Amino acid sequence: MQASIHSVEQHGQRFSKALVENFSHALTEAGVALSPDLDYDVPYEALEGVQRLDAIVHLKDDPGTVVAIECKLSAFPRDVRDALWQLDEYARSLEKQSGAKVIKALLAERLSPGARDALRHRGVAFYDASGTLFFRHGPVTIDIHREPEPEKRSKAGSPFVGAREQVVHALLAFGGDGFTGQELAQKAQTSPYTVSQTLQVLQQHGWIEGEAAGRNAHRRLVAPGALLDAWAESWRSRKETRSTWFFFANNQKLLPNQVASRLLNAGRNDWAYTGAAAGNALSPFLTSVDRLQMIVPPGATSDVAAAAKLSRAEQGSNVTVVERRGASDLFRRPLPESNIPAASPFIIYLDLLKDERGRNKELAQELRQRVLKI
Repeated sequence: MQASIHSVEQHGQRFSKALVENFSHALTEAGVALSPDLDYDVPYEALEGVQRLDAIVHLKDDPGTVVAIECKLSAFPRDVRDALWQLDEYARSLEKQSGAKVIKALLAERLSPGARDALRHRGVAFYDASGTLFFRHGPVTIDIHREPEPEKRSKAGSPFVGAREQVVHALLAFGGDGFTGQELAQKAQTSPYTVSQTLQVLQQHGWIEGEAAGRNAHRRLVAPGALLDAWAESWRSRKETRSTWFFFANNQKLLPNQVASRLLNAGRNDWAYTGAAAGNALSPFLTSVDRLQMIVPPGATSDVAAAAKLSRAEQGSNVTVVERRGASDLFRRPLPESNIPAASPFIIYLDLLKDERGRNKELAQELRQRVLKI
């Protein structure tokens, strides 16, 4: 199957003939007989006038069926919906014209996991540069899975950094309620511009739906679990300033209360508990917790440790102090039946997953089910 490898402009995307050729080669290797003819930039009559399809591949053993192809550099769930509209229009046009059957296919340099799931659920063929291939025709199903290539975008494009992470936190706190950009900016304690930039990224992944622009446009979180899972994955890998300390307590069950009492008596309210002690207070699950984790502002560790009378300990520690600002400051509240400040349940959940000691992972799942309800 010989065709020159070059790119042409198509619907604002760089459409690669090499990608189509690789898809065709992968199908041939999997035992699907194809015609040597490849048609590119195919015009067809759609409801909105003449449109163009990226490519068509013909099946040698089934002349009455064609593989209709749309190509993208990268594809997220929102891109899947756009491509399916194009493929549906082509299928409608071809079936009306000749009665031919259409196998729809989306090819991309990179398909996100969400895009792959959406396509597989709809029975749409797909292929990406990692070698992942899904194709179904009659009784034949080909399903080759390989991990997606890393996203080629800067860290600044991630929704889980800086003020953008505050937007994610506020968005999860909204739950399933609709919101405007202005409302979300107030809740996230950040600018409408930051909210707009963050929502663009989240909408690419299909995690939110609604009007795409305007500070009064209403949107809604439709995939809180997927968003929380992605945040947790980013949270686990981040580096942060943390130190370990020791506090002498006659009874380890009183450790949180005794440390908190010293800090509050010293007039310090710039800290919050997180991790196992806080999680177990919100969603009782463990019989006892012998370690304490707290969040303090950057640069405040020494002062907080002095106020609580903590001793530095590389080994045998029972208190961990983490320096953070931003998303960790949002939505703090006292632990049940006390005045002890604690981080948001979302931050506590993330910290439990990051610290895999003991039964933290099980406690995290209890917290997610009973408190976060996601």
